[in-house]
Amino acid sequence: GGAGAGTPRRLKGGAAGGAAGGAAQQLLLPGSVVLLADYTHTDKMKNDTEGSYLLDRPSTDQVNASVTYNEPQGKWSATVGGTNLSDERYLTTGQAQLAGGQVYGTYSRPREWYARIGVKF
Repeated sequence: GGAGAGTPRRLKGGAAGGAAGGAAQQLLLPGSVVLLADYTHTDKMKNDTEGSYLLDRPSTDQVNASVTYNEPQGKWSATVGGTNLSDERYLTTGQAQLAGGQVYGTYSRPREWYARIGVKF
């Protein structure tokens, strides 16, 4: 009982260490839709032990989200979503080999989209 069409059934959320997220489930006739989103802020930081300024990482803001449809009998679900929706690219790690004249690093993943079909047997 309880929630009717158009009324949120549950809502969750939390924040820790510069991150926040939440989930909401909406009843539909028939089935339900689950909306998920999270946000993470990271302050600027060094990406190597030497603290090379060429490898400094600026502050970043990440947003991920997805929408899932659950069919009424719970036998299948369909999800679409995306990660790094702001398409923010930054160095995740690196190394400065000053003796060899090299500084190199690895960048974060770009914005990505996905789709998923789930089936319960």
